[in-house]
Amino acid sequence: IPALPYGTIVQYQVNASDHAGNWATTDVYSYKVTDKYPPVARIYEPTEGSVLSGQVTIVVFVYDDNFERAELMINGTVVQSWIPVGTHTFDWNTKTGIYPDGSYMIMLTAYDKENIQSDIIWVTVDNTPPLAAINTPIGGSFLKETVSVNVTGYDINLKKIELFIDNILQQTWTTSGAYTYAWNTLVYSDVSHTIRLAVSDKAGHDDERVITVTVD
Repeated sequence: IPALPYGTIVQYQVNASDHAGNWATTDVYSYKVTDKYPPVARIYEPTEGSVLSGQVTIVVFVYDDNFERAELMINGTVVQSWIPVGTHTFDWNTKTGIYPDGSYMIMLTAYDKENIQSDIIWVTVDNTPPLAAINTPIGGSFLKETVSVNVTGYDINLKKIELFIDNILQQTWTTSGAYTYAWNTLVYSDVSHTIRLAVSDKAGHDDERVITVTVD
């Protein structure tokens, strides 16, 4: 049976004969031409679980032989639609007031003449920079022997907290909080030294504090 447009009602029957000329005929059967295969809908970028900030490019791909349209939604609101198949992009400005820091559902839905297919990912918007603080010692202090360097690093999507002395990494932490590092100044010369705390989050934000102290 040749290919026919979708929605067509096709009727058919089978006729058979033998060498003696006898014939038999089946009842008339019918079926409706349908599309059993859902369209392709894929979100390529960002990836599931990403932490995002600023301007974000969402990259999607949709395809079907009988494609009708695709819709991109963020938290249930349609932000973009496409009619052609292929790869499409949408520039999402997460810094507008309607997207405060938090979790968001990105859903791509593709439609053909009879089927629907969706791809869903969850991402986090974080446009707030982390906090870095050197609590003790205070800048300009004169220090000796073993000194407790107390620092605080915080972000809801923290990546890491790094403590440097004279730009040499001394300690790394990966959860927000206050930490103390025992600095043995006896192995340092009696001159000025810098203590630097660098805090970064998963969205690419950084914060830094630097003080200068003197070992004596």
